[in-house]
Amino acid sequence: MFKLWGKDKTQDKQEEKKTEKKPAAPVAAKGQSPSAKTSAPKAEKREKALPEKSSSGGLKIKVVEKKDCQVTMDVNVPSDRVVKTTAEVYSDIQARARIPGFRQGKAPLEMVKKNFEEHARETVRERLLIDGIRAALDQEKLDAVDSPVVEKLDFEFGKPFSFRMKIECAPEVPLKDYKGLTLKKKGSDVTDEEVDKKVDDLLEAHSKLVAVPEGTGAAGTHFAVVDYDGFVDEKPLPNGKAENYVIDLSSKQTLNGFSEGLQGAKEGETRDVTVKFPEDYPQKDLAAKQATFKVTVKSLKEKKRPALDDEFAKDLGCEHLNDLRDRIRKNLQSEKERQVRQDLENQVNDALLKGNEFPLPAVLLKERTAFLQERLKNYLVQQGAKEEDLKKNEETMRAKNEVEAERQVRLSYILAEIGSREKLSVSDEEVDKVVAQASQGTQGEKQSEVRRMLEEKKGHIKSQLWEEKIYTYLIENAKLAEADK
Repeated sequence: MFKLWGKDKTQDKQEEKKTEKKPAAPVAAKGQSPSAKTSAPKAEKREKALPEKSSSGGLKIKVVEKKDCQVTMDVNVPSDRVVKTTAEVYSDIQARARIPGFRQGKAPLEMVKKNFEEHARETVRERLLIDGIRAALDQEKLDAVDSPVVEKLDFEFGKPFSFRMKIECAPEVPLKDYKGLTLKKKGSDVTDEEVDKKVDDLLEAHSKLVAVPEGTGAAGTHFAVVDYDGFVDEKPLPNGKAENYVIDLSSKQTLNGFSEGLQGAKEGETRDVTVKFPEDYPQKDLAAKQATFKVTVKSLKEKKRPALDDEFAKDLGCEHLNDLRDRIRKNLQSEKERQVRQDLENQVNDALLKGNEFPLPAVLLKERTAFLQERLKNYLVQQGAKEEDLKKNEETMRAKNEVEAERQVRLSYILAEIGSREKLSVSDEEVDKVVAQASQGTQGEKQSEVRRMLEEKKGHIKSQLWEEKIYTYLIENAKLAEADK
């Protein structure tokens, strides 16, 4: 038994079929929730082998079994086709062969056969195999999602050639209940309070730290710039020394009591501050222990906000304060509308998954699970996770990713089938418009670089636009109700 890998004519044919129909390697549909669950696909009953059918070229193809998305077929190639292909292969070899005593292409055929029999055998078998696989896929109108596994391979020169192939194919998607979905739409109005909150956030972000008046004691609204040395059991605390360290006395510290111990301290004052490490402190040898920090206050600062006036607005690129508020409102409006759209798409996904169950290709589920697993591991490593912790939780993570992989693969087939049935498409002009808009605002070499990058991703952009059109169609044809506030 062996599996065909690599790009060949069979795969070219499969890729053509994938382009015309549904994606064979689905991508994640928009708005998916990693914790969402879908029902397991119902297993199809084993079908009896269908009667033999003769295809073009005299090949005989028989479907032995169909189970879920896997199809097993027997392919028989008549001897006359084997003889014809063998003659073509030897003719090709003869034209290129270099045999001592003869010019290239002039060696007798019998000598060519003697010297290149094994090469010819492999070439003839491969050609017949590829042609047979292509014929089987075409005859049964199958959309393969993976290279076939071939077994029971029986080949001899001049005799009928036969083999059995197993292949994973795209599923039939028996769509139902995708028009008239009941969706709840949240409101997208922006309130004055929300605008005020955003303005306040901007003032906070543009605040500056300024020195407090001389002789002022540290208070909860201050920032203290300190040097400190830490000790546990009168021994220096490892990594417990710092200089010019800024402490926000208004926020909760990791070590309770640290900020409180500096209340009232003045610039230049040194204090001993006693704290206790939490029982769940990550460094186990310090957990629940008492420590003393010798702290010198080098300076005290307080936060000073800018005045909320036209000058502040101009510093942010606006004409005046009202212009700033208008821009904030528009940005909040756009963000709310985006969130409303995302929420509607999430509801569409849940409804489609609930109403459409069918078997999925095992190979795609496996590949998608592996992708999600690797992506999650990389994310956790970036967040500081240790290798031993990842290994300990690997099976738990895989179980969750298997559920999400099934959800994503199923959604991609459902959405693609809807797009195909409703004849939704994206024109090249629509893609070009997106590329042009995305490259605006850049100039010279940078604009050329951005445009080149976008040009390379036109296929991905087209897929995104197609998906957006599908969601828009489903939302426009849904029954919308106002969501509870």
